[in-house]
Amino acid sequence: METLDRHGFQPPAESRRKSLTARMFRGAVQGLPGIHVHKPPVPHLLRSNTAPTEAEASLINLAIGNAYLLRTRFHRIISGSETHGDWRDRIRLTRAITQYNFEVATDFIEEQYAILSPIRKLCPEVLEAIFLRTLPSCLMDLSGRRRRNADLPWALSQVCQSWRSTALLTPALWTKFPTVNLSADSTGSADYRAFLVRLLKRARHVVLHIFVDKDGKFGDDTDMVLDVLVAHSTKWKGIFIEAPFSITFQLSGIKERLPELEWLYLRGFLSVGPQDAIESREIDFFRSAPKLRVARVEGEIYRNAPLPYSQLTDYSQGNGHEHRLKDLLATRRPQLQRFSVRNFCESATFRDMTMVNTISNLTKFEFEFAFELRSFQILDTFDLIPAVSSLILRSQSSALRYIYLRTQRVTPGELNTLLQNAPAVEHLNITIPPAQDITYLLYHPDVAPCLRTCGFYTDNKLSHKLIVALRSFAKSCCEEVEDTVPDCNALYGLRRLQTVYLHSPFCYPPLEEKQRQLEGWNSTTETSDYLKELRRGFFFKVPEITMGQLLPQEKPRTLPRQKDPVNRLLVLTEELAVTELADIYASGIHLTLRSLSRVQSGKYREPVERIFDKWKRLIDGGSNELRWVMLERDTLIYLSKHNEVRRKVNAFQMTDPRGLRRMDIPLDDLPWLNV
Repeated sequence: METLDRHGFQPPAESRRKSLTARMFRGAVQGLPGIHVHKPPVPHLLRSNTAPTEAEASLINLAIGNAYLLRTRFHRIISGSETHGDWRDRIRLTRAITQYNFEVATDFIEEQYAILSPIRKLCPEVLEAIFLRTLPSCLMDLSGRRRRNADLPWALSQVCQSWRSTALLTPALWTKFPTVNLSADSTGSADYRAFLVRLLKRARHVVLHIFVDKDGKFGDDTDMVLDVLVAHSTKWKGIFIEAPFSITFQLSGIKERLPELEWLYLRGFLSVGPQDAIESREIDFFRSAPKLRVARVEGEIYRNAPLPYSQLTDYSQGNGHEHRLKDLLATRRPQLQRFSVRNFCESATFRDMTMVNTISNLTKFEFEFAFELRSFQILDTFDLIPAVSSLILRSQSSALRYIYLRTQRVTPGELNTLLQNAPAVEHLNITIPPAQDITYLLYHPDVAPCLRTCGFYTDNKLSHKLIVALRSFAKSCCEEVEDTVPDCNALYGLRRLQTVYLHSPFCYPPLEEKQRQLEGWNSTTETSDYLKELRRGFFFKVPEITMGQLLPQEKPRTLPRQKDPVNRLLVLTEELAVTELADIYASGIHLTLRSLSRVQSGKYREPVERIFDKWKRLIDGGSNELRWVMLERDTLIYLSKHNEVRRKVNAFQMTDPRGLRRMDIPLDDLPWLNV
């Protein structure tokens, strides 16, 4: 019997369908769980960070327990609803409503647990201790990194009132100032000066970084900003000045007002315009800093910047003038522990080192002549290493742990004499000595018995004798003896080292060529020669991937004449049957392909990845046998079979043209001595 409407007419088909759907919906929702709304027992705590009382905590725990029971019930309905008959619409609606209730209950439980969090009950003293843990372990940041306003601990003061009060009342959090960039237009505004005053008042001690771009212009307001800083110079704990000499001279008001200054970094450069009248004047206002212990100076313009050398424990200069070094060497009984001179330009001045009686507390000694001077004949008449060896012998410095020396040459026997006078040295970094000195060091562990790492520097090709000596030295000193083999090192008295480095920062000969020689790879196979030719083709067509290497003088024979020859070179590389890992490494094609995948917006990334996918098994299988690995593109590091660095890096990183990163190497094993 057909259904009629109230007027006695048969309803249209659309109306009949709607009516049927409504009846089905009403039947489906009968007996289903409704939407549960959980009312928080203490709603006033939801938008605050106030800790609940004991009574409020009891109410919260009771509400959480009830919510847990409901959520368990909803979970059973959701997991069991698939077994209900054929009422598909009913099942779908049941699951939707129950899933919603389940999620609401979960959010409610997490919200209430947050109110019970113990962090709300922390006293200001505990909060302060936690905040201080967020600071770096050392406030002496000599990296020159620009610090932004965002680096200040603003976030800690935005959580709640108690956190804000604690953060503002903890002076150590506000010690490291954002960089005062005198080149910026905003530094001269009244608001910026008020901002500086507010920060200066908030901190007990401050670490400043005053910076001016070399091409930057500073106007009349610069003096007003500097006056604000000078007025609080009694709070200065450290200062990094990277500015023209004229800006530094405007800080003369700090003279005899630096009672807390502990470290100083001056990096100066010439300003635009005549500077002779200014640079001839003396900057003597850092001499009266009673707590100054660390000083680093760069730039020849600071030739007249005397420092309290007798109290310094760490002194470093780069691109410097001889006057400062003479003043330091003329100091009686220096307290230096770390001494570093880079890119020194006066070889005759270092002869004054023989006038120094003793530097008994020295733990680090670093000296490097400027690159341009290494080939001068004047260096041929002056031996740096004997002078340093004599100084160490007179000082009887049993604490000396780091030695870093760069000179034109090392004559036979000098290295052994140097190490005999420094029995406690742990890290040696020196211009590569003759092969016989390296071999002597291997078989005489009684010389410098504490040695952990050994780094050699070269800017020339390696002779066959040096290659043999380095390979034998690294393998014998760094590889662990297998359990099944007698302790050969103990039997023959060989030395044990953590690792060996070879520094070679210049592009020719390429570092991968030295890697090939030290690994003993044959470079004359037909496959490796063809890969080298392909590599030259990539260099010829994409010069930006050469990474400082010399471009081919002639057009490579394999360079195809096509619209896009690079893609054709990639196809030829992919089609080549490579069966030996040594062919890949000896040719250096892997470094070129990695660089190619990064240029031109990744245009060639996909074909490069296909090639490495094809070589993946070969590279992964041979990476365990790879010993000399590139480190930051200018160094080879010897990784023994059991070296812990192998657990941190993979085969992909070992084939990366940028080399391993500094962070991959344990801090105690890094070859750089300024870490």
